[in-house]
Amino acid sequence: MNNSLFYQLPVKEVFKKLKTSEKGLTLKEAHNRLAVDGLNKLPENRAFSSLRLFLNQFKNPLVFILVVALVISYLAGNKSDSLIILLVVLMTNTVGFFQEWKANNALKKLNSAVVHEIRVRRENEMIIINREELVVGDIVELNPGDVVPADGRLFAVSNLKINEAPLTGESLPVIKETAEIKGELALADRKNMAYRETVVVEGRAEMVVTAIGAKTEIGQVAKMIKETDDDLTPLQRQINKFGIKLGIFLIIANILLFFIGVLSGRDIFEMFMVSVVVVVSAVPEGLIPAMAIILAIGMQRLAKKNGLVRRAVAAETLGSVSVICADKTGTLTQGEMMVDKFFSIKGEEKIEKNSLALKIGVLCNDGLLENPGEKEANLKVLGNPTDKAFMIKGASLGLYRREIELQEPRLNTLQFSSDIKLMATLHRVEKNGKQIIYVKGAPEKILKLSSQIESEQGAKKMGVKERNFFQTKIDEVTALGTRVIALAYMEREAEKKGEIKFDELKNLTMVGIFSLRDQIRPDVKEAIVSCQRAGIRVIIITGDHAKTAIAIAREIGFEINSKNVIDGDALDKMSDDELKKKVRGIRLFARVSPHHKLKIVSALQDNNKIVAMTGDGINDSPALKKADIGVAVGNGTDVAKEVADLVLLDNSFLTIVEAVKQGRITFNNIQKVILYLFSDCFEEMVIIGSTILLGWPLPILPVQVLWIKLIEDPLPATSLAFDETENNVMREKPRSKNQTFLPTSLQKVIAFYAIVMDVIALAIFYFYWQTIGDVDLARSVMFVTIGMSTLVYIYAVRGLKQSVFKINPFSNRYLVYATLIGFVLLISSVYLPFLNNLLSTKPLALFDWIFPFGYSIASILVFELGKKLAHWNEYGK
Repeated sequence: MNNSLFYQLPVKEVFKKLKTSEKGLTLKEAHNRLAVDGLNKLPENRAFSSLRLFLNQFKNPLVFILVVALVISYLAGNKSDSLIILLVVLMTNTVGFFQEWKANNALKKLNSAVVHEIRVRRENEMIIINREELVVGDIVELNPGDVVPADGRLFAVSNLKINEAPLTGESLPVIKETAEIKGELALADRKNMAYRETVVVEGRAEMVVTAIGAKTEIGQVAKMIKETDDDLTPLQRQINKFGIKLGIFLIIANILLFFIGVLSGRDIFEMFMVSVVVVVSAVPEGLIPAMAIILAIGMQRLAKKNGLVRRAVAAETLGSVSVICADKTGTLTQGEMMVDKFFSIKGEEKIEKNSLALKIGVLCNDGLLENPGEKEANLKVLGNPTDKAFMIKGASLGLYRREIELQEPRLNTLQFSSDIKLMATLHRVEKNGKQIIYVKGAPEKILKLSSQIESEQGAKKMGVKERNFFQTKIDEVTALGTRVIALAYMEREAEKKGEIKFDELKNLTMVGIFSLRDQIRPDVKEAIVSCQRAGIRVIIITGDHAKTAIAIAREIGFEINSKNVIDGDALDKMSDDELKKKVRGIRLFARVSPHHKLKIVSALQDNNKIVAMTGDGINDSPALKKADIGVAVGNGTDVAKEVADLVLLDNSFLTIVEAVKQGRITFNNIQKVILYLFSDCFEEMVIIGSTILLGWPLPILPVQVLWIKLIEDPLPATSLAFDETENNVMREKPRSKNQTFLPTSLQKVIAFYAIVMDVIALAIFYFYWQTIGDVDLARSVMFVTIGMSTLVYIYAVRGLKQSVFKINPFSNRYLVYATLIGFVLLISSVYLPFLNNLLSTKPLALFDWIFPFGYSIASILVFELGKKLAHWNEYGK
């Protein structure tokens, strides 16, 4: 029978279906079922081998192009060139390998081999077994603190409350019962079922196991995690697309160049060598390692802001997020019930230390305060959520139970149960020796048992007016989605001894009602405003009831109406196409299950949105993995953190905003590197190609091209990773999912820059070649001219979204050091004899330096002019 339908059946029918009884299975039958059904384990994810992870790094088209360039260089006899390229490939792939190795452990915690022992009844005797040996039909005993070992139908409960937040997202513990429930219900409403990985908060129970392992509800979640593909990030997709286009361009350009050269009378081998030079000059060897360092720097910066990025590429993808799906419990809220407001017969009152109602809440309480004297945010209390809320509120105002009990020691307790719906404690008042019973519980129950109300003059009779007032207030507060607790007391004869009997709780004096709720995190409102300013849409997704979620959403600042709220039942009735259209206007999804979250994320992605999903529970894990960016809070479950791309170490939603900012800065820096390297690559390629077409000698030799690449690629390019010149990135709209590294405006700038600078460069070469008649000197001047402009032009590239003249040239000290080293290498190459021989250069006279200096200054001016002519509006003014 379907595991999800057992809640609809009477207990006797459940035993019959499962062929078991309250006495449990026989040892033989349990052994047989274990052999047939297997161990009670969750699905295990097949781990990638280290070799496969390493080889996966070569799927990058840019890496493939580098490998082709390596082979061509080696076959052409340029072993030093091929060695340099080989080192670049190995370094890049090694970094990528370690990143992927860390990121592919999504089910590590979920499938951990921790031994869990449980109490099971077999052959009418209670025995202790390993959780993995549990079978369908076993009778399991549940006690406070137990993690439920499998899915089961409850048939005997005593004041049982189970925390199902990790599975359903429900912030409050669920009071369980045994009666069958008719109709199709969500997991959170199946109150006669207990589910694996949920936790018993209080009470005791027995259940018959209905599902084990992969067939449990949490097993289905684990299966969804396993089956959910790790989609490529926008950055990875763009790299692949960009690499393919670059490869096609190089093939076509080299074929044309080769045949034009051969047809014009040049030697075939010479043209082959020229083709090698073109490939080497066009391939940006420094791009991939520079990107790796930029992503690593982005991760480090975010770590300092309490955001732990688990996948390097996620550091950039964060900047392109256009929708954040925020799980309410534990993400927007603190995930714990807190005392909110107090209402007496006079209306809402300020909660103070001397409040009788708060005193009752603290005394009629089994919570244990571990660290009295700490700040409210740091207080730790053991107990159920309601007791914890009152203990924390009391402690924050200096009201401690142990101090009050010195004057009013507790004599006895009537524990809360789902039948009586209240708790009562008996105390002796040391001043007069009288006894008093303090009561807290469900407001409708306390109101029914009360005949008096507490007023400024003390207890007075409760009339119809007062009773109606409290009933109206209870209805109003409950409608806001908050939990309501009523407080009352009654005096008792001092001579009367023994336990508190529920039947004697009559004629109570009602003091008032408290509203309790899961409080919004302090920085959430500010974070939401920042998201809206950055063009990011925030959607709330929760397992809570719609009323509770709507109240939270409105407090945060959302405009909520019937048209932008959907619950789980409505989602079940929608097709994927219907949801794809509907999701564009939805702000809140309530009462959702794990598969709903997956469906929502997919619908948003189908609308070309880049989606970040936040969460803290096991139930969030599949959606976290499916989203472009999965975000887990630091105090969430281990499974959620293992699946996530980003972990908020401080549980602050504001950290997501900081992560988006760093992601945008990271993308900008990647774009600067691409602009820098490709402008130079394109410039060198056009110069070489033009001289071939014009029939001129090569203006720069292959070894000189490689030396320039040695100057520009490793240090200057990677130093751009430390750039933080953009201050207004959070006032821009998210970039399109399909936006490339080089949009049309950037391509125009590169084309304008390359054409103008190439004309100037060719003119300089022609002047030395024809006027002075020294080709080697002409090549040396050209070599220094291009090399120097490379070291100067990088400062122009820093002005990606603003004028370079508004940027402090010394603000990036790493870039300053890199360019100084570059200048040393460049000057050494023309004045050191062994480098003259290696690079075929000649020492330059003082006059010869005029052209490199002038050309370098021109590179900045031409770049700035190119930005203006290309109307680079989307990149700022």
